[in-house]
Amino acid sequence: MLELLSVVRVARPEDLRRVLTPGSEKTRYVNRALRDLLTVGLVGRERVGRRGFVWFLTGSGLAAVAASGDKPDIRPRESTGAKVARSGVVDHALAVTELVTLMASHRIGGVRDWQLERAHRFGGRTVITDLVLHVPHLDPSALLVELDRDTMRSTAMGRKLELYAAYEAAEKWEGQRGTNGRTTPLWRGLYRGTRFPPLLVVVDGVDRAGLARRTDLLHRVAQELPRPRYEDLSLRLAVTSLELLREQGPRAAVWTRVGHYHPGEVVGLSAFASKR
Repeated sequence: MLELLSVVRVARPEDLRRVLTPGSEKTRYVNRALRDLLTVGLVGRERVGRRGFVWFLTGSGLAAVAASGDKPDIRPRESTGAKVARSGVVDHALAVTELVTLMASHRIGGVRDWQLERAHRFGGRTVITDLVLHVPHLDPSALLVELDRDTMRSTAMGRKLELYAAYEAAEKWEGQRGTNGRTTPLWRGLYRGTRFPPLLVVVDGVDRAGLARRTDLLHRVAQELPRPRYEDLSLRLAVTSLELLREQGPRAAVWTRVGHYHPGEVVGLSAFASKR
């Protein structure tokens, strides 16, 4: 439980139940464990409107995870989650937590395979990805995930997609001076694969009609990216909703491709990576 909270920052009992006791629909065990951890000061909680209590690690809880040797390399900076629980980004953070635990409950990555707020730096620029799922046994070895609460404007969305496209195209030089070196994709310093990791957008807080509107907007914005000479070199983009993932699961054909690469095609998660 502490390890899971160290990855996702904030969580509700239902989120923790989804991973810790997937065979049960009740949160009785999780609630009891949280109260015990609260008593010894390893977790804290904050009431967030109708959502009830949101739970997070305290400084002592983070230290306990670090001392256990189980601390995942999860993000570039440490945070207890207390500020998140009391801030305006708590809804986004809870949607991220639900997505991580939902995927993990379907055996798509373990808790330690997720990395939050991954900064990708290239040429003096940075694009921060909400979530990276590391899948080292697949090609490519990661899935990049953005959580959209139907709030990002089309201009901001376009700028972020441009950053992703630029990061995909960024190169680095390999070789010693005076030798015949070569350029390789910069992203391969972090991820392995024959192709750049796909970018998956999960929309929260929308019904089917809202998802259709958001998908259409994302497609139109992605279509404005420069079209590569070959379709297979296009940034691979797909969108779904958190609601569809709840109902049908992430392996189902709920992901709609947008942009230049096979737009409109609806596929399952297995379409984005293959076994090595």
